[in-house]
Amino acid sequence: MTADLAPAVRARHMKSLLAALGEVAEVAAAELDPVQRAAIEEASGLEWLPFEANLTLTRAIYHRLGEAEAGAFFRRHTVAALGGPLLRGIVDAAVRLFGLDPGSWARWVPRGWEQVFRRVGTWSVATIPAGEARLALEDLPASALLDGCWPGSVASSLGALCDLARCQGGARLTVDAAHRRLEFQLRWQPKP
Repeated sequence: MTADLAPAVRARHMKSLLAALGEVAEVAAAELDPVQRAAIEEASGLEWLPFEANLTLTRAIYHRLGEAEAGAFFRRHTVAALGGPLLRGIVDAAVRLFGLDPGSWARWVPRGWEQVFRRVGTWSVATIPAGEARLALEDLPASALLDGCWPGSVASSLGALCDLARCQGGARLTVDAAHRRLEFQLRWQPKP
């Protein structure tokens, strides 16, 4: 597969993951192949990097922090990233149009995803009244679908929509390997 057709991740996302790790960054980043690490450090923010670097760094974060703390890390990181230069415009537009509603924001997940990932699945979103949205990420590279950590990082990241809306909630993950699909049930407590 040529580089233009291979699954990829924005360098800015990878750089922000390393920066967010703080003291743990050196340990987690040490698990990256030196060529991958150098590519992240030397890339401009808008460049595309091989998706495998994202998988490797995500696994390193889970191995270093453990499942619960890694999930919290990815949720916090997503809240911060949604306020950053790559995704802030999408968030501002969603707030203007929908206010603080995770279900309405869920419809914008595909647009944000396209800013961060290329050829790493296709989203579908169904919002259900009263505090629930169902999302699916299909046509994933086998490496993403079968990874022991990466799907959980996506579920944790979706939970950040609840944090941004200042309500209680999160996302539950179901892996449908037979259909190359991840399914997410985003649930929150609607505000009165």
